[in-house]
Amino acid sequence: MKTVLRLICVPLLLLMISCGQSNPKASKEYGPVKLTDFYAAEGKQNRLDELIQKALKDNQKPVLYFGAEWCGPCRRFRASLSDPLMRETLNGATLILIDMDADSEGHLISAGYGIHEIPSFVRVDKDGSVIKKITSAAWDEDVPQEIAPVIKQFLE
Repeated sequence: MKTVLRLICVPLLLLMISCGQSNPKASKEYGPVKLTDFYAAEGKQNRLDELIQKALKDNQKPVLYFGAEWCGPCRRFRASLSDPLMRETLNGATLILIDMDADSEGHLISAGYGIHEIPSFVRVDKDGSVIKKITSAAWDEDVPQEIAPVIKQFLE
């Protein structure tokens, strides 16, 4: 009986292990998405140009991410950042969060970039000039499988 179980279980176990392995490239681990809050550090405002230069110095593409805590699509986007697909897609980018509620208190960075809906994403160059701009309207549902291809194209 033990021999029969070994003959059945060992090949079955090997099959299960080999099926669980995936493409080595697809299983690559990516670190957390780099997200910097513009209005961080106890209300002390960072200078936007400094954050952009830091991202570039770290060989990252700076992306201004305009959002708000009360915004449903913004919350779903933030939640998606822990997904491996999103971490892979955003590898090589730094999101610079600009909270729209804090921004409306006199800074109005959003107005300078023509932001009228959130979440919005603006890819900028070293001078803070717009390279590309998108909103969450570019994907159908707020899930990583929908967001990632759009963001990937946006970052290219």
